[in-house]
Amino acid sequence: MLGRFATARFGVIMGTVVALCLIVALVCVFCLPRDAGNTNMALDTDNSASADIGVVDNGNGGYTVPSDNATPEPYVLEDMGQGTVYWEQKTDNGTYYELTAEAASGYAFGYWQTSAGVKISGDETIRVRSYTTGNAVSAREYVPVFIASANVHYVSNLNEIVTSIASVGNNGSGHIYILRNDIDTVSDSASPITTFSGVLDGNGHTINAISVSGSEASLGGIVGTLSGGVIKDLTIRSGSVSGTATSAQSVGAFAGTITSGLISRCVNHAAVSGTATGVVAGIVAVATGSAQTSALYYNENHGSVIGGSVGAIVFTNTVSGTSNPIAYLVKNVYDGSFQLTTVTA
Repeated sequence: MLGRFATARFGVIMGTVVALCLIVALVCVFCLPRDAGNTNMALDTDNSASADIGVVDNGNGGYTVPSDNATPEPYVLEDMGQGTVYWEQKTDNGTYYELTAEAASGYAFGYWQTSAGVKISGDETIRVRSYTTGNAVSAREYVPVFIASANVHYVSNLNEIVTSIASVGNNGSGHIYILRNDIDTVSDSASPITTFSGVLDGNGHTINAISVSGSEASLGGIVGTLSGGVIKDLTIRSGSVSGTATSAQSVGAFAGTITSGLISRCVNHAAVSGTATGVVAGIVAVATGSAQTSALYYNENHGSVIGGSVGAIVFTNTVSGTSNPIAYLVKNVYDGSFQLTTVTA
C-alpha cells in the first residue's frame, strides 16, 4: 500500500518537473533574442555610434566592416593649408563616400578635379563610390582646387569680368568671379566674354532678359569659348541667344564651345537658335578636348532649341577625334522643344 502511494507521488513529481521544463523551453524560444546564424551579431547590436557606421549586409549573411576612419562625424582627411578635405562614409541605398572641401581663411573653393586634372564638379560636397584614404592629397583621385582671396572678385555684372580679364590676362585663369546679385539684362552683339579660363560662380543668382546675337564662330549667352574655365550655379531666366553666321557656327546658352573645363549646375530658360548651317544646344553646342577634359555636371535646359543641328544639352561630343559622351556627363535635364530650322543660309 505504501509502495503504491510512493510510486504515485513520484509520478506526480516527475510530471511536474517535465511540465516546468517545457515551460522554460517555451520561454526561451519565444522570449529570448535569437541569433539566426549572424556571425557578426556584436556589430549589429552594438549601441556605440562608430559601430553602426558602414556596417552593411553583404548579401551572404555576413557584414562588411568599415575602416577605422568611418565615424559619425566627417573625418579630416587632410589639412591642405588652403583648405580642409573631410571624408565621411555613407550607407544610404548602398555604400558611398562624401567628400567635403572647406576653404581656409584667405581662400575660396573653386571646383573638384581628378588627380589627372579633369574638372568634375563645382559642388563643395561630392559623392563618390570609391576612395583611398591612405594616399596623400596629391595622389588622391578627387582633389579640390582653392583660390587665394587676392584672386577672388565679387562682381555685379559680366562687364566687370571683361574688364578684370583685360587687367589680369590669360583669360582670367586662376581667378574666380562671384556674382553678388541677380543681373536684370544682358544685351550684346557678341558673347559678353569671348574666351574664359577662370571660374564664374553664379552663386545661385539669375540673369534675366538675356539678348545676345552675333556671327562669331562660337557664340554663347555668357562665354564664346570656355577654355579650361568653369561656369557654375547660374540660371538664365529668360531671353534669347541667336547665331546669325552664314557659315558653320556653334551656339549655346552658356558657351558656344568648350575645349576643356566644366559647366556645373547651370539652368537655361532662354531660347537658343542658329541658322541652317549652325550647331545649336541648350547649354553648350560643341565640346572638344584631349583625354576627355570637357565636363557637364547636373545642368538643366528648359528653353527651345532651333538650328541646323540641335541638341538638348550639348550637340557635338567630339573628344580626341572620336565621338564619345563627354567625361562626367552626369544627370543633365531637359524639357524644352527642339526642331531643325528651315532657314537657309
